Amino acid sequence: MFKIMGDYHTHTTYSHGKGSILENVIEARRQGLSEIAITDHGPEHFTFGVRRDDFKRMKEEIDQINASSQGIKVLFGVECNIVSGDGTIDIDDRMLDMMDFVIAGFHMLSKMRNFSDYVNFYARHYSARLIKPMTQTNIDINTRAIVEAMKKYPIGFISHPSARMSVDIVEVAKVAAATGTYLEINEKGNELSVQDIVRSKELGARFIINSDAHRVDAVGRVEKSVALAEAAGLTMDDIVNVGKLPTFRR
Repeated sequence: MFKIMGDYHTHTTYSHGKGSILENVIEARRQGLSEIAITDHGPEHFTFGVRRDDFKRMKEEIDQINASSQGIKVLFGVECNIVSGDGTIDIDDRMLDMMDFVIAGFHMLSKMRNFSDYVNFYARHYSARLIKPMTQTNIDINTRAIVEAMKKYPIGFISHPSARMSVDIVEVAKVAAATGTYLEINEKGNELSVQDIVRSKELGARFIINSDAHRVDAVGRVEKSVALAEAAGLTMDDIVNVGKLPTFRR
């Protein structure tokens, strides 16, 4: 059975998690992890986004923990929101320089760049549930946005692919493989099927298994994700945080 060495997707009270940074770190150490990442939501989320002024404060807190902790390293990341059809994410270069890595994905209630993006991502998303011919157009728009984000930014991994907005996983996997972006198998909100994972592996994509913990007791707990990875026939070489520590795009 796979055993992850690090959990690279956890949330704290800076966004909508239930525990502090230190509480997540303590639990990760208790779970025997070598690394944990704090990855709260990017600032352009209506309800859960971290205030821009708080990122510096979070960085200082993580640096202090790293200076005193033993046996575990804490990474600073952010779960960016894709906020435009051209793949724009909601942090700037100054914030990027502060991070060890970044995640990108779709989230409902993100503040889109302009009116057409609200139409394309929200109005089309809900309309497609009722008007089936719109589904493919919706998928094409979503897929292009993720693909462009991977090309434009040094994204470590795509969070819960297909879990918020439907995408063409084949096209996403091709670009993920070409850019060195990992695809996440997410314990909390995974929508990848066994077939999606098998096809993505065939196209050269690699995976990362994370808890997406919003509670302290969920940190490092990835039993469902491990079972899914095993059912898809993944090996340790396919999963970057099993048996080794990952390196992320910078």
